[in-house]
Amino acid sequence: MELINALPKQITLGNQGESGITTIDVDCTAWLTDFPTGTFAVTFIPPDQYQPKLLPGTQAYMLPDGTTLRIIVKRNMTQYSGKGSLVIRLAVGDDVEKRSAVAGTYTAPGHATDADLMPADVEDWATEATQKLAEIMARMGFVPKGDYHPATEYKHGDWVSANGGSYGYIWPEPSTGVPLSDTTHWQQIAEKGDKGDTGTTAFEMAQIGGYSRGESDFYEDLARLDNAPPETWAEIQARVRDGTIDRYLMVGDQLIVPHATYGDIVFDITDISDADDTAMVPGAAGYFASFPNAKPLTLLTRPVLDNAQFSAPQANYKVLAAIPAGAANITLTSSAVASGAPVQYDLTVPEGGFAINSLLRISTATNLQYYATPTSGVVNVTIAAGTTNTPLVVSPTAGAVLSAENHKDRVASGSNNYAQSAIRQWLNSALAKGTFWTPQSIYDLPPSWNATLDGFLKGLDADFLSVIGATTRITANNLLTDGGGVTPSYTLTDRFFLPSVTEMGFGNEITGGENAAWPLFTSNAGRIKYLSGATRLWFLRSPYLVHAHNVRIVGNDGTLSNNTAQATRGAAAACVIL
Repeated sequence: MELINALPKQITLGNQGESGITTIDVDCTAWLTDFPTGTFAVTFIPPDQYQPKLLPGTQAYMLPDGTTLRIIVKRNMTQYSGKGSLVIRLAVGDDVEKRSAVAGTYTAPGHATDADLMPADVEDWATEATQKLAEIMARMGFVPKGDYHPATEYKHGDWVSANGGSYGYIWPEPSTGVPLSDTTHWQQIAEKGDKGDTGTTAFEMAQIGGYSRGESDFYEDLARLDNAPPETWAEIQARVRDGTIDRYLMVGDQLIVPHATYGDIVFDITDISDADDTAMVPGAAGYFASFPNAKPLTLLTRPVLDNAQFSAPQANYKVLAAIPAGAANITLTSSAVASGAPVQYDLTVPEGGFAINSLLRISTATNLQYYATPTSGVVNVTIAAGTTNTPLVVSPTAGAVLSAENHKDRVASGSNNYAQSAIRQWLNSALAKGTFWTPQSIYDLPPSWNATLDGFLKGLDADFLSVIGATTRITANNLLTDGGGVTPSYTLTDRFFLPSVTEMGFGNEITGGENAAWPLFTSNAGRIKYLSGATRLWFLRSPYLVHAHNVRIVGNDGTLSNNTAQATRGAAAACVIL
C-alpha cells in the first residue's frame, strides 16, 4: 500500500505487454480528510512519450473502503518498456484541489508491443491449445485443413473452419465445391455463439469506477483517449494551431522535456488560450489570421529549476569622468549602512584613479568597492566618515564626475525591475556560464551565479524549443523608483518568463493585472514548488509595489509574499507553445 503524500520515486508496473497482472493501491486518507467529496483521476505518461494519458474509471477507482485508490496496470500502461511517470489528482467540482508528486514508473522489456500481437505468455498458451486440439481431432480421425475453400478437394477426415465454426468431412469419397450446408458431406463440430445481451455501458462502468462528470463529458474525454494523440512537439504545435489540442490535453496535464543539465523537466499545462487572449501574442492579428482556431498552450515547470538571485546588489555611482588619485570626499547611501542615511566619507583614490564608466559601491561603513568594469575583480578602498576632503561632483550639477546616486535599497539588496533583472537573462540565454550576463542599467553588477550557471536554454531539448513562441508579458512598475504612479506597467516579449502575481491566481495588484490568471491555480497548495524534495520559496516577476528592491515570491506554503532581489530563491520557467 502506497501513501498519497509519499508516493515512491519508482513503481514497477511489470513486464512489457502485460495486462491486469499488477495493481497499485494508494491510501488517500490524508487528502479525503480535507476533501471528502473529491473525485480522483490518474494521468500516466508512458516511457519515451511526452503526452499524459487519463486512465479510465474502470482502471483507476476507489475501493469499497472509500479511502483506497486502486490502479490496475493494463496494456495501455505497459505497451512500452522503460521509465514513465504517473500523477494522481483530486478534483472538487471543476477545480483541481490536490496533485500528487510525480511518481516514476518502470516497465521491464520482454513482451511484444505490436498492437496485432498477443503478449508472449498468451501467445504461447494459444499455440499450445491449438496443438492440443489438433491432436485430439487427429485421434478422432480428423485432419486440420485450415479455412474452407470451395476449390479445394476434401477427403474423409478433413477438418475446416468457416464463419466462426468448425466442420468435419464425413463422405467416403473426395469431392470439391460441396457447400458446408450439405450435411451428407459435412458434420459441424463447433459453431459460433450467439451475441450476448447488451451489458453495462462504458459510461456506466466509468461511474462505477468513480467518474463524476456527465455522460456527454465522458464521451468527450473518451474521444480524447481514442484519438491518436500527438507524439512529437511538432504534432502538438500543429494541434495547437488547428485548435484541437484540448481533445488530447487539458489544464493540469503534464509534459516532460529533456534537459542536459536539469534532467527530465516536468511542465504543467497552466492554460489553454484562444483568439480572445490576444494580448499575449505579438502580432496577434497575423497569428490568428493564419491560425484562426489556435489555442496556445501555456506551460510552467512543476519544480523550481535552480536557486538563483533575481539581481545582485547594485552600485551607488557610475563614474562619468576619470577621477585622479588623491584625496576626495563622497556621499554614499545604503539601507545596509548607517540605517540608510546619506553619509559623507573621506577617502584616498588609489594610484591609477577611478576610470570612466567604472562603478563605486559602499559595502560597509569603512569600505568602498571599486569595479573598473561590472565584471572585473573588486578593489576595496578604505573610507571614513568625514568632510575634510573636497567632495566629488554628482550629476546633474555641472562638471559632475559621478552619476546621480542609485536608490539606497538597490545598493543594499538589488533591483526588483524584472526587465533589467539577471534572472530574465538566464531564462532566455543559450550561452555558457560567464558569457551571457550584461549590465541592464548604469548601476548593474553581475549576479552571484554568473560564473556557475549556463543559460537555461543551453541543453534544453531542441525540438521542444522550436515550438515555443515569444509572448508579450505585462509587468508592474514599482511606485518608488520606476514610475509606477504614472506608468503602472510595461510589456516585454520573451520566450521564457517568470509568472506574475495575476497569472498565479493571487488577484491584481495593478489595474487590469499582469496578463490573465491561469486556471490551473485555484489554491495555495497547488502553488507550492519543490527543489530536491524540499519546498522552496520561488520568484515571480512582479515587484513588491512599494519597494525598489523587494520582489513578489510564492512562499513554502503557497501564499503570496516578498523577498529581496539579491536573495537566492527558486526560479520556475513559463513558456507558450504557439
